[in-house]
Amino acid sequence: MNSEKKNILIIDDQIEIRELVGVTLRGTEFNVIKASGGIEGIKIARQLKPDVILLDIMMPAFDGFMTCNVLKRNLATKDIPVIFLTAKKTEEFISTALRAGAYDYIIKPFSPRDLKKRVKKAVESQKLKSARKTIKEKKEVIEEVDSSELQKLKSPEKFQISFDTHDDVISFPSKSENIVIDNYHSYHYTFEDLVSNGIINMVFDTIKINKIDGTGLALLIILNETLRSFGGDLRINYPSNKFNNRFSFIKITDLFRSFKNVMQAVTSFHDLDTDIEEISDFTDLNVCLFCTYVNASDSQYCIFCGANLNIGKEEKILEIIRHSILRTIMSDAHSNDIQDINKSRNIEAEETEFPSDFFVELLTDNLTIRYKSILIDSKDFKKNEQIAIQAPFFKGEMLQVQPGMKLQLKNAQTGIHSIFETEIIDVDEENRMIFVHYTEEAKVSHSQKNYSVALKLPISVKFVVPNFQHAGEIYKAKILELSRLRMIVFSEEVLPLNQCMAIKFNLPDGQEISSPLVIARKGKQMFMFDIEFKVIDEKESSMITQYMYKRQIELAKGLMT
Repeated sequence: MNSEKKNILIIDDQIEIRELVGVTLRGTEFNVIKASGGIEGIKIARQLKPDVILLDIMMPAFDGFMTCNVLKRNLATKDIPVIFLTAKKTEEFISTALRAGAYDYIIKPFSPRDLKKRVKKAVESQKLKSARKTIKEKKEVIEEVDSSELQKLKSPEKFQISFDTHDDVISFPSKSENIVIDNYHSYHYTFEDLVSNGIINMVFDTIKINKIDGTGLALLIILNETLRSFGGDLRINYPSNKFNNRFSFIKITDLFRSFKNVMQAVTSFHDLDTDIEEISDFTDLNVCLFCTYVNASDSQYCIFCGANLNIGKEEKILEIIRHSILRTIMSDAHSNDIQDINKSRNIEAEETEFPSDFFVELLTDNLTIRYKSILIDSKDFKKNEQIAIQAPFFKGEMLQVQPGMKLQLKNAQTGIHSIFETEIIDVDEENRMIFVHYTEEAKVSHSQKNYSVALKLPISVKFVVPNFQHAGEIYKAKILELSRLRMIVFSEEVLPLNQCMAIKFNLPDGQEISSPLVIARKGKQMFMFDIEFKVIDEKESSMITQYMYKRQIELAKGLMT
């Protein structure tokens, strides 16, 4: 790259516009750098510090106004001239751009000659200014935003909260004792306002909080990840012992950097982060986010509770939580060995029983045979990992099967997630049975603890996706089938699939549960969705565990009578 050239960053989601700007400035004293969105553009701007930024307005996720606000509130990019390059030409858009800190405003379609002229003018104008404002001036800017913008939260859905400014860090207390699904909107809009106004270093005072459910936990995690993507961070003061100890499996101090008081948290932003330990590689461990039992990396089902370990993998919120749990329990156990870890936590895998019958799908070259089979023999299970089941019959005659044939086993009461693919090991024609390969995980997935029961009276339930892209969207459904690990719901609204959601439902005996995080997958029928519980947090974990483990099936049976 020619060091004498000036770097021009174009941020636009349309590849045609990015290419057009590149062609227009080709052969000039400008080198064009391209970004397809606001978040990517901010990262590039922080790293390369271009001489001028060309910025579109209408972009997904972070639009041009939010992007410009972030750039102008960041010490590394605040002095870079921003020229809006957009098809929007109303006075409202122009005035909003100028308030966001724009140097100039060019309307598409643009003249190549005009673009070159105005980019040059921006570069020359910047030379006349001082390289940077002082930290004191930065404080004045933030205080001005604090008084003129952040305090103007007029919507009844937003909190009227006060902020303390400390150079480029703000601190603020919670205005509610709880962060739960019922006040999720207020926190969401407040946090979104902070980020859109370029505040990326925050200290959240949790001293007065008594309760955080799954929605609140997910929202704080998403806020922290958003701040980190811009080079910032969310930090908290130590919550009260009462609050922190109410988390059965997950402590909030495991997820966010915590300090004795607000001022220590504020000061930490200006200290070198040399005290942060690098997290170890956990690739050999697979923690269940329902019961926190640690399984081997290749496990598909939890040996302790039978939960499907693969649902929700790579979902950001759940991966952060999974990482935090593993870091904590490994530290407490002082070991990487799975048995040592679970033993130190007094968690022992439950004994499971073989199902009495299976649904079998036998795959041949030109035919698929489906039939119901009973368990005949399991004495060779522990030694050779095999069981014997009834062979297929047609009109009283045993069908011709042979070793090596592929088949699937499932227990209908444990749902679609219990499918186990295996093959025939041996055939006993005299006793009319076949021997198939069978594992401990298959036994767990087919066990009674995964049984589900259809409800005669559906239970109403609400879901919410706690992130900035799907703000405040609440989905309503009805539970039709229920177990302690999963459920099938009916919803005329299309639920967000393979995304982390929080859930709230009222049980018929008056109890209300609102803390699990769940993952939805499309069911076999229209408007039907399979829901799997993924993590239980806070005090209500014991209540939910009791329901899922002991009471919900009995409750469902009672409703069926």
